[in-house]
Amino acid sequence: MLPEAALGKAIKIRRIEAEFSQEELAELCGIDRTYMSNIERGKRQPAIKTLRRIAVALNTQTSALLIDAEKREQGHENG
Repeated sequence: MLPEAALGKAIKIRRIEAEFSQEELAELCGIDRTYMSNIERGKRQPAIKTLRRIAVALNTQTSALLIDAEKREQGHENG
């Protein structure tokens, strides 16, 4: 899996677990819903500042999202 797709998948899974819609998460992060969609689909790469806002909104650490993405990229997916 490509790194950008792996990060998007990690964010999407955490969002679903948190029971947020894309629109709700995007609003909490101060970004547009279409941008959030593009991040989740691996079409856009969030800046570290945006990634941090996403992590905070999902009640996790930025590093946890990156570790999850790295595992997915290497084929060790959990969901």
